[in-house]
Formats: sequence, structure tokens, C-alpha cells
Amino acid sequence: MSVKFSKLAFNLSIASLVSVSALATSTSAFAKGGAATEKAATEKAATEKAATEKAATEKAATEKAATEKAATEKAATEKVAPFVPQSIACSLSNISIGGTAATDCKGPFDGNDTGAGNPLLTELNKGLFNVGAGVTWTQAGKSDDGGNDYGFKAKNDFSTGDWGLGKSFVSDPVTGLSTFVISLKTSTAYSAYLFKDIDLSKTGLTGIFNTIGVALDGSGNNGKALSHASLFIAKKPDQKKVPEPSIIFGLSALAAGSLAMKKKSSNSALQS
Repeated sequence: MSVKFSKLAFNLSIASLVSVSALATSTSAFAKGGAATEKAATEKAATEKAATEKAATEKAATEKAATEKAATEKAATEKVAPFVPQSIACSLSNISIGGTAATDCKGPFDGNDTGAGNPLLTELNKGLFNVGAGVTWTQAGKSDDGGNDYGFKAKNDFSTGDWGLGKSFVSDPVTGLSTFVISLKTSTAYSAYLFKDIDLSKTGLTGIFNTIGVALDGSGNNGKALSHASLFIAKKPDQKKVPEPSIIFGLSALAAGSLAMKKKSSNSALQS
């Protein structure tokens, strides 16, 4: 009996050890499984957080870029957007010579006053201004041509300034007066100003200009800078002075009297 008891006790001990070992193994496995689950959850949370932060960063960057682009485009638009006035028209007071304002003006016109096709010169010879019959026009100089026969010059790159001639000229040999046109050209347009029958000996050879009758700058209050000014001179046909009627009558009477006296002398000679 003692032997049986001992054997039974041994078996129980073995069984207990196995149970304890199994329990320990089970507990270890459970603990290991929990740790793995916790690790996976932590990694998932970290991944989701990183993805959220990345998305937020990208969104912020995109919004910032869009805002900066919009601001840049707005600034560029405001900087280059042309001022569109209600109306622009040349005025006789835009230019003068020796205090004498222009006689007439036309414009503004789009484009260039000189160059291909001679736009303004062509229009002048077609009768842009009423200056009488038989008048021909020639382009005599530009303020940016580096020198011309008449010493014509103007203050380029300014909206207001002075202009002048280096020497005088005569358009009408009978009256000794001068007829000419000054065109003021900005970057995109020009206006033409007529000076008709001007006595340059009285006005002098210098004057002032303002491009406000050509094109306005962005403020809408001032003219654009002068690109160049051009001089066009009218030439009237040579005409001999027609004698006054009283002179014609006197000459006719004198001729008639002379003829009568000649006939009387001839008759007297025959009678002798």
C-alpha cells in the first residue's frame, strides 16, 4: 500500500507539473499575443497619425500656394491693367510755340505717326487739315532721329516738357508765314497739332507740350511719356502777287493816254 501511495503521489506530481507547465505556456502565449496586438495597434495609430499629419501639411501647402498665386496674379493684374478713360481728345492747349496755342488738332490715333506707309504724312496730303489748295506736306524731322535739317527736338520720355526748332522756315513765300504740324507720339497713340500761318519771327522757335491729349498713364490724371515728336512742314505753291484793281485801272489809263498821244503825234506829222 505504501508503494501504491508513493506511485500515486508521483503520478499526481507529474500531472501537476504538466498542468502548471501548460498553464504557464498558455499564459505566456496569451501575453505574447496581447503584446503583438498592442504593437499592431500602436503601429496602426502611428501610421494613421502620420497620414493625417501629411494630408494636413499637403493641404496647408496647397492652400498657401493657391493663396500666394492668387495674390501674385492680382498684383500683376493691378500693375499692368491699363486705365481706360471715359474719353480722350486732343486740345489746342496741349502744345504751343512762344505762347501761341495750336490752330487745330486731330486725335488721338492708334499706332505710329511715322514709319511704314507714312501714316500721318499720307493723311496730311489727303487734307487732314484745311490749309488751302495746292499745299504739299513733307516730314521734316523727329525728336529721336539724332538730328535733322531744322534742328527739331522735344523732351522725350516725359509727359510734359519743351520743344523747339534750330532755325525758322517759310511755308508761303508771298506772306512769309509758316504752316506746320507737330505730332506727339506716346507708346500706343499720337495726336497731330496744326500751327497755321505762324510768324516765327514773332513767336520765337521754342514751345511747350503736354501728352494728356494723346494717352493717359495708369493714374488717369497725367499723359503717358513722350516717345517722340515729329515735325511736318506745309509748302504752299508759289504765287505772284496780283495787282490791286486801282493799280490795274491806273496802268490801263496810262497806257491808253500814251497811245492817244502817240496817235496825235503821228497825225500831226502827216499833216505837216
